[in-house]
Amino acid sequence: QLKIMFPMISGLEEYRDAVKLAEEVRLNLIEEGHAVSGQVPLGIMVEVPSTAVSADLFAKEVDFFSIGT
Repeated sequence: QLKIMFPMISGLEEYRDAVKLAEEVRLNLIEEGHAVSGQVPLGIMVEVPSTAVSADLFAKEVDFFSIGT
């Protein structure tokens, strides 16, 4: 199953912008006649301190987390 993880996200607005971009790409693929599966889970790599301290806020919007070192 395909999942998309965005790296180096430092704030919710940045994540929301990435989600909008992913949706635009999905719609463009459909428009071009490509087979596209349903909703693809979107998540973030937690590797920026501001993301780690805001994990509770991100948890309400992301489908998954990956912890970076």
